[in-house]
Amino acid sequence: MKFVEQINKILKPNFTESVKVLDLFAGCGGLSLGFEAAGFETIGYECVEAAAETYNKNLKGHCFCDMLKVGYEYPDMDKIDIVIGGPPCQPFSRIGNQKGMEDARDGFPIFIDAIKRIKPRVFLFENVQNILGRHKWYLNLILEELRKLGYMVEYRVLNAVNYGVPQNRERLITVGYRTRFQYPKIEKKKVSVGEAIGDLMTQFDEHSKFLTPQQDAYIATYEAKSGCLNPRDLYPDMPARTLTCRNLAGATSDMHRVKLPDGRRRRITQREAARLQSFPDWFEFCGNETRQFIQIGNAVPPLLAYKLALALKDAYYAEERPSEQIDSINKLANGFFFEPMKIKVSKNTPKKVAKNIYAILGILKEVGIPFEGLTPLRLQRMAQACMAIGGIKESFSEVKSVKDGIFLRTREILQFENENYGENISPGSYDDIRRKDLKLLVLGDIAINSSSMESQATNDGSRGYCLSDEFAELLLAYGTEHWAESLVAYKQKVQDLKEALLQKREAERIPVTLPSGEKLLLSWGEHNQLQKAIIENFLAIFGRGCEVLYVGDTCNKLLHTDEDELRELGFFELKHDELPDVLAYNREKNLLFLVEAFHCTGQWDSTRLFKVKKKLANCKAEVVFVSAFETLEQFRTKSNNIAWETEVWIADMPEHMIHFNGWKFLEIHK
Repeated sequence: MKFVEQINKILKPNFTESVKVLDLFAGCGGLSLGFEAAGFETIGYECVEAAAETYNKNLKGHCFCDMLKVGYEYPDMDKIDIVIGGPPCQPFSRIGNQKGMEDARDGFPIFIDAIKRIKPRVFLFENVQNILGRHKWYLNLILEELRKLGYMVEYRVLNAVNYGVPQNRERLITVGYRTRFQYPKIEKKKVSVGEAIGDLMTQFDEHSKFLTPQQDAYIATYEAKSGCLNPRDLYPDMPARTLTCRNLAGATSDMHRVKLPDGRRRRITQREAARLQSFPDWFEFCGNETRQFIQIGNAVPPLLAYKLALALKDAYYAEERPSEQIDSINKLANGFFFEPMKIKVSKNTPKKVAKNIYAILGILKEVGIPFEGLTPLRLQRMAQACMAIGGIKESFSEVKSVKDGIFLRTREILQFENENYGENISPGSYDDIRRKDLKLLVLGDIAINSSSMESQATNDGSRGYCLSDEFAELLLAYGTEHWAESLVAYKQKVQDLKEALLQKREAERIPVTLPSGEKLLLSWGEHNQLQKAIIENFLAIFGRGCEVLYVGDTCNKLLHTDEDELRELGFFELKHDELPDVLAYNREKNLLFLVEAFHCTGQWDSTRLFKVKKKLANCKAEVVFVSAFETLEQFRTKSNNIAWETEVWIADMPEHMIHFNGWKFLEIHK
């Protein structure tokens, strides 16, 4: 069906439902027309007389011309079960003053008051997407107030061009419901200007004020001075740009215009503008020319309104959820709107990948994965490993899981990250994938190791990792209208994930035996693994009978402390930030080892060494500064920052040391 035939046939008032719809700030009735075409009877309110007149001239429902206020008594309130509207957008519009709630035209208090007193089953409001910018905080307040009234509330920016309207027009559409709601599906076919008004574009009166030499000359002069490469003309093979009051009602450089075959331009007419907004041809506008253009420019495209009305009708007739379930979803509602977790990513990380990393981390945090003690680099690597085993290159829609039967081995995960995420991870780091990047994900049953599956033999060389089916489904729901609901369902399946992880981590605490034979339990983590190696390997080989005077832990900074001995040696206060990870004293040689376990920072660089030496001015022992690294590769990345007069020990090669002119330590070997 041709576009014009479609809007003329479909968009007609057709009351089939017993439900009444209240349309606040109704304008000329674009939103109401869509709902009447879907079968609903409407009651409108509009303060502009010409717009109210247009509404009453074309729709079956009645529009009251009145100035609304909080506490307004609407007729037949007991019969209204759907409330819709477009609170004035000028307080938030890019071309307005952007005063937000300080603007007297702000209609949201009136809208919220109506919802509070009428208690409709469902509601919908539209506004400019700019409210998501500097006024996002105000939108959050609005949503919070509406949720307090017992509704699930979600929003989405919809572009009218994706729903059959021949115009790029983005608006924020917010819906409240107690049942279930699904936004209308995006349509692949885009309607062009030519399809909408092609029959009108060449029809013009040579004497019309819409076509004047002065206007044409003005446009030509403007384009020449501005160096305009893409004139603001309507292009028959493309949808139109956004129609506004400004570019319709006045002869400006931004106005919508048709380029005629002879090169002249003219302003578009009211009927052409109405078509581009998807108003049917039978719809007549009241008032003078300017008033008509303002009504058209402010309107909700009726075709978009119709498709929203059908979606809202489904929500209206769906089975209402229990209030406790609504409360549960609302408690997690911020999960739908949560800001993705921003961290500092590697400079070579592509923007699309970085965006997915932020989203993944936000989701992981939302479902209870603890991030305590993890560096930005480790968080990034964890997110990337999560995406890699899910086969995600650019979009979550690509996600694979257990049911797909694709398990990646650690070397394959590393390769996937290098090829798709702008990484250059050393092939020798493959084991870090298992021990570090996937550790928490496996503990949280987000990443599945094929060796844990009964169907796969433990000695199968193809063993690897993939995402759980449940987590993959959650990723597919991210950014959709089902997100909040899916998040609730996921959390119900993996109740108390954080607590369970803590229990698992408690069970995996790292046992450490001091040279004295005393046993300690370090909390789980890669940093503490290195501390264990320092105490049990480094001190055993190079400490030669050292006493451990201090061991810190991520969960207990003063896990093991001999304050009396340290005080006797003249060591500085233990509460100071410069405190290293391990302090050990060789009484025979009078050597005090200050050992720092490198994680993302922590090596003894010249600045830190200088500061600590000043605080050790009264220390009676000779001090040996040691930077401990897990791997040689890790050391190489920081070798330029190591201070002279210090030592380096690497856990992967425990019987060797790297000396940065450290004479004190060499004294041991005399």
